[in-house]
Amino acid sequence: MEKAKKHASAELAMPRPFFTPSDFVVFNQAHEAILLHNVTSGAIVTMNDKARDMFGLSPDDARNPGIGTLPPGEYPFTAEEAQRRFREAAAGNSQLFEWKARHKSGRDFWVEGFLKRVNIGEHEFVMAIFRDITRRKLSEQRLLLEHGNLTLLKDSFLDVLDKRDESDLLVALAHRACALVDAPYGFIYIYDEASGALELKVPEVGGPLSPAVAPGEGLVGRVWQTGEPAVEQHRRLPSDPEEGREAEPATVAVPLRRGSQMMGVLGLYSPDEDYHFREDEVSLLTRFADLAAVAFANATEHGSLRRGLAASKAAEDALRESEERYRMLFNSINDIIVVAEITPDGLPGLIIDANDTACRRLGYRREELLQRTPVDIVPLEFRGDTREKIELLYAQRHTLNESAYLTSDDQTIPVEVNSHLIHLDERPCVVSIAHDISERKRVEKEIARLDRLNLIGAMAAGIGHEIRNPLTTVRGFLQMLSNKQDLARHSGHFELMIQELDRANAIITEFLSLAKNKAVDLKEGNLNDVIAMLLPLLEAGAILYNKTVKTDLAEIPSLPLDEKEIRQLIINLARNGLDAMPPGGTLTIRTFCEEDQIILSVQDQGRGIPPDLADKIGTPFFTTKEYGVGLGLAVCYSIAARHNAAVSFDSGAGGTTFTVTFPVVQM
Repeated sequence: MEKAKKHASAELAMPRPFFTPSDFVVFNQAHEAILLHNVTSGAIVTMNDKARDMFGLSPDDARNPGIGTLPPGEYPFTAEEAQRRFREAAAGNSQLFEWKARHKSGRDFWVEGFLKRVNIGEHEFVMAIFRDITRRKLSEQRLLLEHGNLTLLKDSFLDVLDKRDESDLLVALAHRACALVDAPYGFIYIYDEASGALELKVPEVGGPLSPAVAPGEGLVGRVWQTGEPAVEQHRRLPSDPEEGREAEPATVAVPLRRGSQMMGVLGLYSPDEDYHFREDEVSLLTRFADLAAVAFANATEHGSLRRGLAASKAAEDALRESEERYRMLFNSINDIIVVAEITPDGLPGLIIDANDTACRRLGYRREELLQRTPVDIVPLEFRGDTREKIELLYAQRHTLNESAYLTSDDQTIPVEVNSHLIHLDERPCVVSIAHDISERKRVEKEIARLDRLNLIGAMAAGIGHEIRNPLTTVRGFLQMLSNKQDLARHSGHFELMIQELDRANAIITEFLSLAKNKAVDLKEGNLNDVIAMLLPLLEAGAILYNKTVKTDLAEIPSLPLDEKEIRQLIINLARNGLDAMPPGGTLTIRTFCEEDQIILSVQDQGRGIPPDLADKIGTPFFTTKEYGVGLGLAVCYSIAARHNAAVSFDSGAGGTTFTVTFPVVQM
């Protein structure tokens, strides 16, 4: 019988009873802190030198301390939580966790801990291994803080970027600076060359702030003189004994500097005695001030250009270029923006810059785009008049035309290109702002198709009845003549003529279905009921050609329908699908709800619609069938329009799906 294992005694202080001499060397020289705990009580039986150094324990301190003596006591790093993890490990459930521990000196530090029940010889312990991860945790905290600061800086800078007026901009900068560090008051001094002093611009009423400060005077003057941020925390100042003691507010000031050019001083202050500016807040404010100085410099330059507009034509041109840059960078940022040189021979040169939208929509990395010219990303059919477009750009400085861009996978994006002539470092360049007009093109095609349909509908309403009436007369006389005995030998001819007249009459009936002003009898009905009623008819027709019809009907609400017209729509779509499939194919009719719409789809397993014919689908009298008339789908589009529905289709090598989308109407 196996000898029962003994629990290590809590009184054992030396590891030698449990280790061989070589094992003890490994144990004591390990890079991680290792402690052996009594399985029952949690007391530390022994620890290596690394553990004593990590927790600052002497041999006497390390003799039998409990597991709960190591945590700092703040939630969730409490003795109770340590005991809970120890019990889990003692029960055989290993524990891996990050923990805030406390050195004997009171210093907190981070460790990664691993607790596991182990057997050493005949003894059982809970072994704890700790690795100091303080440096890693501090790096993580710094990264999180840096990310938060960058987000704040970005949001703050975007809020003030569109301010052109200098006074409005300075007010906005002061407000955003306050919001960055949650300070109640902000101020901005701008250096005035005429007076040689820093003048208070924000707020207009200074309160405890002087309206003007000389360089070197006070906190603001020192920051201006040294170019370094400075902080004065809240403190009491002696005053007249009868008036008590006055308080000086906590104040921070940072330089407004663009490159090496000092422009002014941005600052914050709070009279709250408990308010203190932290080092990270000063750093964040300094970085914001660097961005604020750029914004202020741009606003100053823009203001100077605007004020000097009447002085000379050169000032007018500079202002126009400034406005163009503003429009390009800030008003069209969601469009494709490409900047390219214009070569001496009047053609676009290499792209010198492109925005993120251009890279994303065209499918290129920025480095790849910068190795191309604007001509390289344009389809061949739009390249022929490139030189003429550049000449027109030189003449007008601005052009607007429709073109297309090629993506990296050879997809074409129709665009409307707004081109501007600018000069960068005295080099002529073209800035192209391309707006995707794919949706507009689709709508234009749909409008053209509807216009053709309306024209046919108007013709149907006008002449359909006029043609049908004489046909009816002719058919009647043919039928009468076919019954005469003396003409019996011509009965085959009469029958053929009557069949052809009936076929013409059927075509006219479909033609009349296109009538724009055809009256509809809308009554509450359900698409599923109409499909269920037609299913036997459709299945019978499919079986004749070894084809199958199946349905997938979800629960849908009722709609205002003209049941006769909806039957015609479903029959036309189903017959087209059946005709498109080889024997053995399956036609699937589905209904389902999608948001606030009801969808009817008819899917076949045919060869699909060739791409070059897709634009002609639904055009009256266009057909790919040998004996087709070309009115079936045109009638479907007309019926859908009279029900405020839309017809669309998706086709590929595996078949075609026609979709009719009905709006949900409250009955």
